[in-house]
Amino acid sequence: MPFKQNLHNFLLLGVLFGLFFPMGAIFILLSQSNEWTLQQFLIIHHEMPLLWIIETAPLFLGLVGALGGYQLDLKKSSHSETDTLTRLNQKLSKQLSIIFSSSLNAIIIADKAGNIIIFNSSAHDIFGFEPDEVIGKNLTNTIIPEQFRDMHVRGLKKYLETGQHNVLKKRIEIEGLHKQGHCFPVEMEIIPIIDQENTVFCAFIRDITERNHQQAALKEAADDLKKANERLIKGKKSIEQKIEQRTQELKIAKVSAETSEKIKSAFLANMSHEIRTPMNAIIGMTYLALQTDLSEKQFNYIDKVHSSANNLLYLINDILDFTKIEEGKLELENCAFTIQSVIEHLTNTTNFLAKNKGIKISITIDQNIPVTLHGDPLRIGQILINLVSNAIKFSPDHSNISVSLTLITLDDSRVQIQGSVTDSGIGMTQDQINSLFQSFVQVDYSSSRKFEGTGLGLAICKKLTKLMNGEIWVESKPNQGSTFSFNLWLKPGQRLERRADSNRKNRDSLEIYTPDNTSILNQLKGRKILLVEDNDINQEIVIELLHKAEIKVTLANNGQAAIDCFNTQSFDLVLMDIQMPIMNGYQACEVIRDMPSGRAIPIIAMTANVMSEQRMLARKAGMNDYIYKPIIPNKMFHILQKWINTADKEHSKKVTENKSTTPFYLYGIDTSFGLELIQGNTTLYHRLLIKLRDRLETFTSEFYALENDTKAQERHAHTLKGVAGILGAKSISELAGALELTCKNNTSQKDIADQLTKMEALIPPVLQGLNQLRDAIKRTKDND
Repeated sequence: MPFKQNLHNFLLLGVLFGLFFPMGAIFILLSQSNEWTLQQFLIIHHEMPLLWIIETAPLFLGLVGALGGYQLDLKKSSHSETDTLTRLNQKLSKQLSIIFSSSLNAIIIADKAGNIIIFNSSAHDIFGFEPDEVIGKNLTNTIIPEQFRDMHVRGLKKYLETGQHNVLKKRIEIEGLHKQGHCFPVEMEIIPIIDQENTVFCAFIRDITERNHQQAALKEAADDLKKANERLIKGKKSIEQKIEQRTQELKIAKVSAETSEKIKSAFLANMSHEIRTPMNAIIGMTYLALQTDLSEKQFNYIDKVHSSANNLLYLINDILDFTKIEEGKLELENCAFTIQSVIEHLTNTTNFLAKNKGIKISITIDQNIPVTLHGDPLRIGQILINLVSNAIKFSPDHSNISVSLTLITLDDSRVQIQGSVTDSGIGMTQDQINSLFQSFVQVDYSSSRKFEGTGLGLAICKKLTKLMNGEIWVESKPNQGSTFSFNLWLKPGQRLERRADSNRKNRDSLEIYTPDNTSILNQLKGRKILLVEDNDINQEIVIELLHKAEIKVTLANNGQAAIDCFNTQSFDLVLMDIQMPIMNGYQACEVIRDMPSGRAIPIIAMTANVMSEQRMLARKAGMNDYIYKPIIPNKMFHILQKWINTADKEHSKKVTENKSTTPFYLYGIDTSFGLELIQGNTTLYHRLLIKLRDRLETFTSEFYALENDTKAQERHAHTLKGVAGILGAKSISELAGALELTCKNNTSQKDIADQLTKMEALIPPVLQGLNQLRDAIKRTKDND
């Protein structure tokens, strides 16, 4: 074949490899021989228009036949130029040979018949053949797997005949055949090099076995990751479903628990009521029977029934209180009270027990204890009653018991009081003392037959003192008596000068010895009381008790009947049952309080429900006090006398001062308490109430104006707390105290606003009553 055609093919290959080699457009002259000859020809370079290059061409039976001659007339050159180009050619040929042999891709060139012309070292590495094993042999029988051979032959023939192809100039993946006979994956691109008279094919081949393994591994890892992710998502959904299910179960359990708690509370309240109702009949009827002419044997029988019924009542009260304390349901009240009122309640409760055993009880009160305190007088009294009752129980007949109340600490914000009860009873050992305040424990199990009780009383005392931030302890020796002591933290009320008392001993030390109700009954003689009660047994008991005291009784079977009676008659006091048909006691009380003649009359609740919620409802409805069933006659007469006397004093002051403008009943204000604290000075009390009205009217707006100054808000609430407390506006005082504490604790404005909202709800009805008082006082002055 003419050299020109060989040269043209070389030039085309050079341009092709210019895409891979950094020198630009280069031609390829390769050979397995080390003999070279000089040839000069012209190629086009991508950076220079023309470049003369002297290249050596190997003498080999190769590309398209042997090079038959030289055609040196392409460009005449001088001998010196030829020498220079020869040296350059030798250098360049060496570089090209190195580049080609070090290529990572297999480079195989074949003619149009499929015979291999060139087979570089990378082709040897990939296919396993030495170049001299395959040069001149056909591709079909060497490196193409058997299953692809027919397809290869047909494709080559089609291309040569029509120029149509499917795989040329494309990067494809296919299998190659190794010398050892196994197939392996390769990536290949075939470039046809076409001349007018000749065509060759250059194939660039890469073994992709490792890459495929890596891709397969990556795919497997991706699949595993996908499956793991799917499992994770599925597991997450499963967990979310379980959480949702558990949350729903907890919600249901919470609702169920709350419902159960409500049912339990309702059950306790109902059982308390149901137990106390027949107990009222037993205690009341036996008490009445004991007042009649009985033989000695009859009196003995009935007295034992009456005493046992009272003991049973104490047990019921202990169990109910203990249950509420254990469940955290016992809430302490925070209201103004006097120590004197607590002591009066103590003496009224324990004098019957003391009288039966001929025991004298001495009570000493520290004169430095403030006149008014803030706390829960009922529970303080309960502690004292438990301790004194135990002292009476374990002391011999005709012995002495001493009770003392001593001031320990006093400042502007708190008071610590210590109480002590000393008896001359059986005493205790240290082992007995160690377990004394545990639930259901008595001094000695063997003594339970002699001394009745549940063993809950002292446990309740301990829990109550703890609720009031105090403690309780005992000092005792066997057969030498015991001293039970406790301390409590309370809040001081408004500090006032103590009243002058010509007999300090009567005030500071009280002696109780077999007291009777003669003076109380004399004061109640001839009074008119409206009894509102639907239970016929309770009706009979109360009516008989009141008749014994020569009290006039009008009976109403329900709240509506009580209102009807009130419209046609006047009464000194109302005894109001709570649970009644047609209209209950709360509703009836509210209606009576709205009537002009019902504002000042004392209304006393009679209930077998001792739950604190009931007491709150009674106060809210406007009731002054409560008598629990079973009715203890002495307690009942004491309460009646207390409130009738209070009403009498109010009426007497109005008549004396000719000022009938002050209603006994003001919503949210205990006027009897306020008047007592300012020593009955009605004129001063009116003036102070009007000042309270003015303060309440502007309280919320002034409080909002201090929004960014919690210290000022605290002082503002503190001032109202003190003023309202001294005047008997207990609910206002308590809410103001709670608001003060909220400000003091540096809580958020939202918490402060929530507490203020409670104040805002209570102020309007209190203001309404105070406005009526102001208007009445003004009318009186105008008439004068």
